[in-house]
Amino acid sequence: MIKLKILAVALDAHALEFAKSCLQNYELDYVNNSEEFMKYYDTWKSDSYDAVICGLGWEDLPAIELSQSLKMTFIQAPIYFVALDSQMQEAEILIKNGFLDCFYYPMDKNFISITLREIERNVTGQSLERLVEVSLAEIKPEDQLDFELSLYLSANNRYIKLNNRGTKLSPRIISNLDRHSTSHVFVKESQLKQYYSFLTSKIKNLTPSPQQKKAAARRLFHDLLSPKNAAFAEGKEYVEYANQVIAEYVKSPDLFNFQKELLKSTGSTDNGLYEKAQKVSTICGLIALTTEIVKTEDIVIAALMCDLGMSQMPIEVLEKTESEMSPEELDLYHTHVAKSLTILAGKRIVILPKVRDAITQHHERFDGKGFPEKRPGFKICTEAQVLSLAQQLEDLLRIRPRQPRLSPQEAFKLIAGNGSINPDILNEVRHLFSASPDETEPQKNSGKVA
Repeated sequence: MIKLKILAVALDAHALEFAKSCLQNYELDYVNNSEEFMKYYDTWKSDSYDAVICGLGWEDLPAIELSQSLKMTFIQAPIYFVALDSQMQEAEILIKNGFLDCFYYPMDKNFISITLREIERNVTGQSLERLVEVSLAEIKPEDQLDFELSLYLSANNRYIKLNNRGTKLSPRIISNLDRHSTSHVFVKESQLKQYYSFLTSKIKNLTPSPQQKKAAARRLFHDLLSPKNAAFAEGKEYVEYANQVIAEYVKSPDLFNFQKELLKSTGSTDNGLYEKAQKVSTICGLIALTTEIVKTEDIVIAALMCDLGMSQMPIEVLEKTESEMSPEELDLYHTHVAKSLTILAGKRIVILPKVRDAITQHHERFDGKGFPEKRPGFKICTEAQVLSLAQQLEDLLRIRPRQPRLSPQEAFKLIAGNGSINPDILNEVRHLFSASPDETEPQKNSGKVA
């Protein structure tokens, strides 16, 4: 049987015994002083241990120096700082110098236990159910949760469980999540029904007032994108809550399922197209609800249907960015807009002219460098520009393992500076990317956005 290999360095005796009590199949080596550390240091290999737990260190070798030395040796293994409550250090400095996270015993007993057990499950090969990323925005300390939440550690591509079913998130866990500006968590696929049932109960609290619903949609947009309050999440069903909000406005609760069935009917695997379409349509719908520069129904339908043609693309094209495609692949990729319309026509689906224009023009750019027609900005419809903005946001804010995540403000700045979107439209949505979800929107100009 595979065992978890743990190295404990300068760890308090009580914390050490507690760490052992959290594990079942493990081997643990303990280094008790700086002389032992230097003796063994040159014998360690990069894969000698699966995880390292480090305490305050010693007078001649403090925790920060230990972490830096350990990180140089154990490049892949997570290194955790664990000390007594009375020995609390500045977490930000410790993490900056190599620790993945900081815990204090006994205050963080639950968090330490969850972390170590999840590492053990990953290393020892216990089967893990697929996890789906969801927003943390609506989950409050007082909420009783009928589903388990897990946290993804991108530095070593692992998950730690945050709670058990039927319990609340402890104040200490919430404090840890907040301290690290954590805003996205994961739910087991088998427990998504319970998660969305929880969110549905939240949505019922929305007031019937149009202005207040609009404000609620603005906050939801902010929560979905904000790295502080809630992540722009991955996962095929992460936008379920926002979908339900939007469905109330478009009065078509089956709209998102319809798109999924339509995609299936093309006879191709979706290769993530359904997931992406849900995300993009969610952004589009919330922009429409909060700015009113386009009609919500039109932009949501356009976002769901605009990339149906991608289902006809070979996998080698789908897996590349435009900059990575050969000229031949790029020409093929450019045909997906027309293919989307062909699929809709073949299914005898009638769409409004504004929806058709949005689909046709969503890859056109304000600077005239888009495709398929290289239209100048004044000939591109507003719906297509909003759709383009949403697709760029989805791409820039996507979670990529071991890569730093852009903030929504950084993503918006990149889009605003690349020449693809009408400056008037950028001005209309700029308030959505403020630090506060309650910032008032700009005064409307008379007439439509150019």
